[in-house]
Parts: sequence; C-alpha cells; structure tokens
Amino acid sequence: MIIHKSFGLDLGTTNGTASVIKDGKVLYAEENPGKNKTIPSIIAVRNNGKEVCGTLAKNEFYIGNENSKKSIKREMGKKVSIKIGENNYSPEEISSKIINYCKECLIDTIGTEENVVYDKVVITVPAYFNLAQKDATRKAGELAGLDVQLLLEEPTAAAINYAVSNKIENGLFFVFDL
Repeated sequence: MIIHKSFGLDLGTTNGTASVIKDGKVLYAEENPGKNKTIPSIIAVRNNGKEVCGTLAKNEFYIGNENSKKSIKREMGKKVSIKIGENNYSPEEISSKIINYCKECLIDTIGTEENVVYDKVVITVPAYFNLAQKDATRKAGELAGLDVQLLLEEPTAAAINYAVSNKIENGLFFVFDL
C-alpha cells in the first residue's frame, strides 16, 4: 500500500526551499554541495548538454553561460517562450524543473521510506499574484507530477508559521513582507 504525503514549497524568485513535518519537526531540503537550505531558483544547460538546477545552475549563470535562466517567477502567467540550450520552454515548464529539483533535495535530505511517496504539495505564492500567475504556478506543480493541494499566499504562510511556532491559537497578526 502506497502512502501519499505532502510537502511545502516556497518557490521563490531568487531562492526556493521545500520542507516537511516529520516526527513533529520541520525538516528543510538541503542542497548538495554545501547543504544550503535555500536553493537557487535557476536552471542552466551546460556546454556538455547536461541540465542543472540550483547552485550548479547559479554558478553557470554567473560565469556567463547564456543557456541559463533565473527569476523565472517574474514571467509566471505570461505567454512567453524562453530558449535554454536547444529548447524553448514556458515559464511553467522551467518552474516545474525547479520544483522537481527542490523535491529531490528534500527526499535526499529526509531519506526514503518504504511505500511512502511525496506527491502532494502546498506552494506559497506572493500576495500580489493575479489569477493567471496563480494558475501558472499550479500548472508548474502539476507538470512536476505533483498534486497541488493549495496555493498559499506568503503572508498567510508567515502568520501560520508564527502562530504554530509560538503555540498561539488565535490572534491578530501584522505581516510585513520586504
């Protein structure tokens, strides 16, 4: 019997991260090399044709590899085509690759369990995202092979995290997002 589990994903413009609650503790994806808990939201195709994400893609971007793309979140909801290497991608397709990479980092961090599959996700989105941008984010999650259970606005996620972390059952919260 397969057990389907959920994880959370902050698909950031610059960095993202995935997390899960396991044994009552929040565990964050750690990227190798370096065990970074924030994963660069960048994709690149190396000269040898290999596609990379995260820190390796960030390194490619900063050495001038033109076959790299960062800040794809700014393109979500737009009908644009982005050429990377020999292929053209939609923002949703690029984001799906970043989502998959964050999920892989999470699984590498927490380890695998027999009959457990992390195939459900809650993705945070900026409060200002319009319907097209939210739909594109949902589509990116689905292209990554995930059941997108909820798109949660980032300020709401921050308030929930604060309340849970501080064991506050109810209250009024002021969230300021820089």
